[in-house]
Amino acid sequence: MTKDGLISEVIKGSGLSWAATKRGVDALFGEITKALSRKEEVKIARFGSWMVKRLNARKGINPKTKESITIAA
Repeated sequence: MTKDGLISEVIKGSGLSWAATKRGVDALFGEITKALSRKEEVKIARFGSWMVKRLNARKGINPKTKESITIAA
């Protein structure tokens, strides 16, 4: 589902205008993004949870060239 698709579905359930719904969706995503940038975990009951996780550098393979590459942390 795209952001526009999400907005459309919220409109169907709420009867709000496109502009009002877009502002609400943008505000929600903005707050989630801000919390994650502060390294906070975001938990929304019965929906999902998000956290920033730092991964170590690792080996990978370029699918086009089949060369071994190092994927940065």
